[in-house]
Amino acid sequence: MGHEIDVIDPFLMLDHLGPITYAPGEAVGAPDHPHRGQVTFSYILNGSMQHLDSSGASGSMGAGDAQYMVAGRGVVHSEMPGTEIMERGGTIEGFQLWINLPAAKKMMEPSYQDVKASQMPVVPLVGKDAAGPKGSAKIVLGSGFGASSPTEVQGAVTYIDLRLRPG
Repeated sequence: MGHEIDVIDPFLMLDHLGPITYAPGEAVGAPDHPHRGQVTFSYILNGSMQHLDSSGASGSMGAGDAQYMVAGRGVVHSEMPGTEIMERGGTIEGFQLWINLPAAKKMMEPSYQDVKASQMPVVPLVGKDAAGPKGSAKIVLGSGFGASSPTEVQGAVTYIDLRLRPG
């Protein structure tokens, strides 16, 4: 997306994954493929995914979890549906964001972080009436609403999952 709209730098791609419902044995993912000079960030809303890469990092994500992979000088990784979805079927939905690294960091050492939903702060959005919170702000990357994500982020990137009450 960055080559068409200059004002969105450093973002390279935003992909909505699904929702896709698979029957048993039908699920597909992204087998081994390379990345270099960028960050890939995945946030799962439903289902599960498995990560494995050439640096030896691995992890699994379920609903509400995220992963933050700095490809730096290069890494080969795979993102595959979780074992249960592969065997029994199920629905996967999430988002993946590709973030361009600044020139000075393009050759940095690759790294990987799994962030579980329980580690991310959730801030209630309080309104002016006594009806309770108007919704919530889950701080997935960066900081906002007086809270910060536990993820070590390269650059000034903020990713917040806003859930608003009707009305």
